Amino acid sequence: MHKAGGGLSRGYRGTQIFSTVGATKDQGEPNHCGETGGASVWYAYQPQANGLLILDTEGSDFYTVLAVYTGPGTDFASLVPVACDTSSGSLSKACKTVFRVTRSTVYYIAVDGVGGASGTAQLNYNLGVTPVITEQPITQTVTAGGSVTLSATASGVPAPLYQWYFGSNPIPGATNTTLTVAGFQSANQGNYKVVASNFADSTASAPATLLLDYPLRLDSFTISSDACSMRLIGRRGGNYLIQCSIDLVIWSPLATNTVPYGIWGFVDTNVNHFSSCYYRAVSQ
Repeated sequence: MHKAGGGLSRGYRGTQIFSTVGATKDQGEPNHCGETGGASVWYAYQPQANGLLILDTEGSDFYTVLAVYTGPGTDFASLVPVACDTSSGSLSKACKTVFRVTRSTVYYIAVDGVGGASGTAQLNYNLGVTPVITEQPITQTVTAGGSVTLSATASGVPAPLYQWYFGSNPIPGATNTTLTVAGFQSANQGNYKVVASNFADSTASAPATLLLDYPLRLDSFTISSDACSMRLIGRRGGNYLIQCSIDLVIWSPLATNTVPYGIWGFVDTNVNHFSSCYYRAVSQ
């Protein structure tokens, strides 16, 4: 088996240019992608992260065969086929494979020629890593007629592209890490999210809910056998008191809180103490 490069290739993107002239096929070497070949050169690649790997032979000057294997690599019998392609019968001399890879796994790559052809080969690799949301947009309230900016960031290789959504609908032109909604009105209330994508995959942020900050209100009640959950909606940075009453005359304080983003999720765990209870929120 004729080896080129002399070592293990790593990194996210790169190119190897080499000659297969004079290369042969070793005893026991498989027919790559079902092609007999006869002039193979091998490389080994070890990805730095889990992701999607694109391999191609674009730029080669002969009709190529491309095959990828895993396994111990101690002999040909130990190799496990992963992906392959052949340029036989196509107008292009290049091959291309796209497949998922696992970090630190060694992938053995064979470049051969259709019918044993040889020449100058070019092996290109491009590893994409699925985006991960590193900063989530924040649920908050907005004053009527006011402006609010949501922000989100994501990691990924290559750097991801962004698209903001209102509900399930993409917002035209909203392709930055920030989204500003100006002149906020009731029609703008709802869930916003951003989708970060590259050729490896796409990832959606958690939804951020934008709501009008007036009037002060309690909603989203959920009652169980031992608790009552609710959501307070008010002005950002406001200080609020939640009270409880069994007769709508005498009100007992349950909790106070300063709400930086205008939304406070509260759980009352004392519901078993009363046969019924009314709640209200008071701005302090």
